[in-house]
Amino acid sequence: MYNDSIMSFLEIRRHSLRGPGDHLSQSGVNFAREIGSNIGPFHVVITSHLTRAIETAVAMGFAVNESNQDLAMLPSDVLAEANWQGGYPEFARAMAQPGASQKFGEQLHSMLQSLMQKIPNSEQALIISHGGLIEAATVACVGPSKFDTWNFSASYCEGARLSFQEGCFQEATPLRIS
Repeated sequence: MYNDSIMSFLEIRRHSLRGPGDHLSQSGVNFAREIGSNIGPFHVVITSHLTRAIETAVAMGFAVNESNQDLAMLPSDVLAEANWQGGYPEFARAMAQPGASQKFGEQLHSMLQSLMQKIPNSEQALIISHGGLIEAATVACVGPSKFDTWNFSASYCEGARLSFQEGCFQEATPLRIS
């Protein structure tokens, strides 16, 4: 059993609903506000560099500490191996095999592990990203064998909460919105 007092957490969530173009719709802003009122606080908030991810974090009520273009899009060679709409099982399947998806997963894991090593014990970090990346990052951090029962994709503002202790990701819990 893990001791929560020395455990840190990473929430990885998809952006909210967008309108035409790159910005959130008013419904998306309202939805992000509602979700944000029930989560946090966060020691650090990182988003992709795309407008809808940044606007989601702000609408949730959190200042963005960093935006990162590596959290914006899946590489084309990964998309050739995995259908981004296939959810967690699709990325678990693709990352379990040698290839671009597995290599991308290793890069995501390294990036997120480095982030979490900078977070004080018992603190939380939030990442706002995009469909496909949420699932890929979650699978990369806790391993493909953990997702047999996660038969879904992250919808708007959904994602996963990952526990981190002693330099390693321990487990993931889905963050679903009914």
